[in-house]
Amino acid sequence: MLFVTSLTVLCVAQLPSSQETARDLTAITTSAATMDQKWAALCGLYQRRTALIKANLDLFVPYIGNEIASELRAGVRTSESTQPNATRAPVDALVLEVLSRSQASLSHAISNLLGASQSTSNLRSNKAFQTFQSELAEIEASISSTRTAFIEAVRKYNSAVQTAFPLRPFFADVAQEKAPSVNFNFGNASPSATPH
Repeated sequence: MLFVTSLTVLCVAQLPSSQETARDLTAITTSAATMDQKWAALCGLYQRRTALIKANLDLFVPYIGNEIASELRAGVRTSESTQPNATRAPVDALVLEVLSRSQASLSHAISNLLGASQSTSNLRSNKAFQTFQSELAEIEASISSTRTAFIEAVRKYNSAVQTAFPLRPFFADVAQEKAPSVNFNFGNASPSATPH
């Protein structure tokens, strides 16, 4: 009985106090809310960038040609069709991968537009294009800082979860382990050869 009591005390001593648990859960809740806010802001900026390009695309076509215009249109369509739920940060890495690819496609098209503007003096001197460039630069800077803030918020959330619920070690693949072969014959030719 003494052993059971000692074991019980040992187990209870290792459990976090209700105060620690409450603190950990508050940290998780706060981190999750911050992460979701940063995610919503990032999604809003991606939508704002897409809308800016879509609204100004017809201004550029006479200057940039159909190839770059088609690339921009395709980038806008892809960006619009892959907008994730902005209210909660995704738990599936595939959502981030799809969003990253669509935004990279749009970024590539924007780079081609800006490259074409360097060789087209009429476009560079166009006031509407200058306004577009200024707004785009502001959005791009906001995307960069907000994306960094989102990544940091995810790190803090993951850390809070891991602090409250530490990962436990486990065996990688128990099914792969085989029990050792055990032979109780101790050198006898057959089990029936032993006297009773």
